[in-house]
Amino acid sequence: MDSQWLRRHTESIQGKGNNTNKKFLIILPIIFLLLACIVFATGKQNPDFDAKISVIIIIIPIAIIVPIFLLAGKKSSDIAGPLRENLEALLTTPELVSEFDYEMSCEPLCILKDNPSNSKEYVFFTEHYIGSSFLLNNIQDYRFARLSDIAEMKFSIARDQTKVMGLGKLYFVDLIGSNGEKCLGLSIHGKDRMNEFEETLEKYCPGIKLQEHKFIHVNQ
Repeated sequence: MDSQWLRRHTESIQGKGNNTNKKFLIILPIIFLLLACIVFATGKQNPDFDAKISVIIIIIPIAIIVPIFLLAGKKSSDIAGPLRENLEALLTTPELVSEFDYEMSCEPLCILKDNPSNSKEYVFFTEHYIGSSFLLNNIQDYRFARLSDIAEMKFSIARDQTKVMGLGKLYFVDLIGSNGEKCLGLSIHGKDRMNEFEETLEKYCPGIKLQEHKFIHVNQ
C-alpha cells in the first residue's frame, strides 16, 4: 500500500511526535543533579556514608528511567502508525489506493463540523469514503471507512462536559459493517449535529440501518 496522500501526511507531521525524546534530554540531567544533591547532603551529614551506596542510589533510578523514556519515545516516533494500519486494511489493491488518493486530492463532497471555529476536527465524505479528522496530542490525525462497507449505525450518549454544567449530549457513534465489526468510531456533540450527521449518512450510505433514539439513556 503506497498512498501518496498518506506519504504527504506522514511527512507533514514527522518530528512532531518526538517531543518525548526532547523532554527526556531535559529531564535526565535534572534527575541526575537531584540525586547527586541528595547523595552529597547525605554524605555531608554522615561521614561514614559508603561511597558505593551513593553510586547505587544514582545509577539504579537512572537505569530504570532511561529505558522507559526511550521506549516511550520509540512508540511516539511513528505517530502515523494507527492511520497507516487503518488504510492498509481498506486499500488492498493498487486500484483502491489510486481511488483513495484521487478523492483525497479533491474537495470533500460534504464536511460536518462540530465546532465551526475548529478547523482540525470534522467529519467528511468523499464519493467512496467517510473520514474523521481530529487532534491527537495536538497533532491532526485521521481515520477512514469505506461507505459501501457500512451497514448500520449504533450510538451511546453521555453528558457533554464541554457544555455549561454538562447539559449537552455527546454521541459516541459506531459505524458497523455487514459482518458486525466496527468500521469507524466518531463522537458528535449535540442533538442538532447528530440529526445533521444522520441525514448526511443516509444520503451517502443509502439503506443504512440507523439506531432509534427513543430508548437511549443519558449516562450520569
